[in-house]
Amino acid sequence: MRITLETHDGALIYASYLSIIHGSATDVSTHYFRTAPLFETAAEQDDWLNHILAVGYGRRAGSQVGMPRRFRERGRLAPDGLKYVSSWITADVTKCYQVMECDDRPLLNEWMAARRDLIDFEVVSVITSAEAAEGVAPRL
Repeated sequence: MRITLETHDGALIYASYLSIIHGSATDVSTHYFRTAPLFETAAEQDDWLNHILAVGYGRRAGSQVGMPRRFRERGRLAPDGLKYVSSWITADVTKCYQVMECDDRPLLNEWMAARRDLIDFEVVSVITSAEAAEGVAPRL
């Protein structure tokens, strides 16, 4: 990963890092990560960053009540044009499978961005089985 950061005083800091994520493919509560960022800058006030070896580690903090609490307090908060269809939640309340509908992908991105502090999203675009049948019919 590579990123250029701009500090409050306008200095630019380039950061690159490698990361490793460990844990069960089916249980995100077991995920933890290790990262080793490298910083580079020409800014004198931040020169110390050029001379450090940084290591980071963390664990997913997930919450079973964070999103339900936010929904109770603020509602679904879907922008106009984004339609909630239905959702299913695992019995241990750790995963939610939700169906949303929209013609404008940026609306979905906006909705997800407002929840990224609580949820990791995986988006799967789908079509109806009739649309799939129509698409493959010429190849049959």
